[in-house]
Amino acid sequence: MSRFKFRIWDKENLEMYDEAIVGNFPKTVPMVLVGGDWLHIEPKVCEVMQCTGIKDIDKQFIYEGDICAVTYCNFDGEPYDNVLIREVKWKNSGYRLCENYSGTELSSSLTTKDIFSVKVIGNIYEGVKDGLS
Repeated sequence: MSRFKFRIWDKENLEMYDEAIVGNFPKTVPMVLVGGDWLHIEPKVCEVMQCTGIKDIDKQFIYEGDICAVTYCNFDGEPYDNVLIREVKWKNSGYRLCENYSGTELSSSLTTKDIFSVKVIGNIYEGVKDGLS
């Protein structure tokens, strides 16, 4: 079993394959194990997203491309009242919670101490599936 978890977005069929295992068999052919079957990945029609290894407040793994409701906290650990919507991206050698603001991307580390809670509410391909409640 691979220590890395992935999921695959199939752009042609508009389908998400969760908890896929990615490998190269032979070395130049990208393949994905989905439900016990090895499938050839066509890079033009599939997006591969790696799991961050971090779970949200509902104990759901967070992946690249997830849309999250994030609550930050002050120095005393008390949460702020507002919930911010952020996208999970790999940037600068780590997973970041990103927001585009006036053409500039703002981000914070997914593991920073000033995060009170993170909840996955959707992803960039399927949109927001879950509410903020």
